[in-house]
Amino acid sequence: MIIIALFNLVVICILSPKAFKLLRHYEDQRRQGLQPVFTDTDLPELKNVECWGKEDVQYYMDERSAART
Repeated sequence: MIIIALFNLVVICILSPKAFKLLRHYEDQRRQGLQPVFTDTDLPELKNVECWGKEDVQYYMDERSAART
């Protein structure tokens, strides 16, 4: 049981920088009053992150643009 706990702690330490970057990105969008959308071009420095491309969320991006005008 201790081995599993140690393994989990190591994995959490490895993944936490990515998680905090994504959380900041989410919170920034919420502060701007936007419905948060994450696309693959938002944080290009993060590698191996599964997310939607712009074509998958185009409807939400169009709504955002319309709401600003």
